[in-house]
Parts: sequence; C-alpha cells; structure tokens
Amino acid sequence: ILRSFNRIHRKVVRNLFGRCDNYVACAKPFELMFKKLNNLAYSENFDDAELYASLLQFGELVNSNIFSMYLEMIGVPNHWFDPRPFIKTEGINSKATLRLPESQELISAGVTKLLEEHKTLVTAGFIASNLDSDRNSILDLDGSDDSAAIITVGVHGRVRYIKDIDGISSDDNPIPGDTRNIYKYVEKDHYYERFEGKKAPVRINSIRILAVNRNPTRISSYRR
Repeated sequence: ILRSFNRIHRKVVRNLFGRCDNYVACAKPFELMFKKLNNLAYSENFDDAELYASLLQFGELVNSNIFSMYLEMIGVPNHWFDPRPFIKTEGINSKATLRLPESQELISAGVTKLLEEHKTLVTAGFIASNLDSDRNSILDLDGSDDSAAIITVGVHGRVRYIKDIDGISSDDNPIPGDTRNIYKYVEKDHYYERFEGKKAPVRINSIRILAVNRNPTRISSYRR
C-alpha cells in the first residue's frame, strides 16, 4: 500500500511540476512527507488502526499541498494550513466523534485570523486531532463535507459545495438523459428537504451543522 501511495503521488507531482524551474525544490516537501509516512509505518508504536488513520491523513495532506502548489504555479497566491489544530474530536483514529463547540471556538480564533492575512486559503478535509492528546483522528466517511461545514460556521461564512456529479435531481429515480428536473445547484433548505434520510451528494449531517447556524449554503455540480 505504501509503495502504491508513494508511486501514484510521485507521478502526480512529476506530471504537474515537472517543468518547474527547480523541480527538486518543488518536489522536496512531498518527499519529506513520504519519508515521514514510511517511518511511521515501520514504527513499533503504531497499531493497524493508527496506521490506517495516518495513511488517510497523509493522503489528504499530500493532495491539498499539491493543489496549493499548483494554484501558486498558475498565478493564484494562497496559504495552505493544517486543519488538525482546529478540528477536534473525542477519540482517536477512525473511532472519533466531532467536538463541534471546541472546534468552532478554535477556528473562530485561528482561521479567521488567517483569512485576514490571506485572500485564499487551502486546507485538507476529513482529518482532525484528539482534543486532549492531539493524536490523529479522522471524521466519518465523506468527512470532508463536515470539514467545510465546521470551518464555515467557525468563520461565520458561506459555503459552496462543488461535486463531481451530473447535477442534482428533483426526482428519486430520474430518467437517464432527461435533464428537465436536473438542477445545477440547490440552496440549503431545498436540499435538506430533498435528501433527508436518503443518499445524498453532500452529507446531511454537514447541512445540518450549517442549518443550525444559518450559514448560506449552495450545493452544485461543476459539470453543468
């Protein structure tokens, strides 16, 4: 798994930054991450659950850093930040539950300040840390939706989820190819009514976090 992880991400880095004026310097942050992950994998202090959580965390960290560096390369200044000091849980690894009030307080103090200093921020979704010990933890499946909701609430902002979907249908069983009832986007209230108790492109729990705090929310497809 580790070899595949390293190989795939090295290929992405090479394809995106191969023409970088100083490729070695561009690739160095990722090589350091790969080395740290390898060291963790062979640590005797790690059990399978913690290795699993760490592998997922490194995937999110590497991917978000790649995105941040690519934005810089195409002329979009941004600041990458680690979400783990701000999004806190009770429990560790994959057996963790979100501590929302504490997370909101930390985000309100820390991420709001970053927004004052930087026009564009980039971070990783899905990952967090234990409130008491700072050990690795991860949110539920599709937890990146929750990450966006938590940060939005903490900075008193608005959020737009952009999903890799054909659109959002008003029908439970849309006819293939029929776009009459497919919407490019829906607002939060309509979405909540449409998908409560059903499989949804954005986690209903995320929408619930936003609904309680009345944060403007839009769910959309980038294909349409």
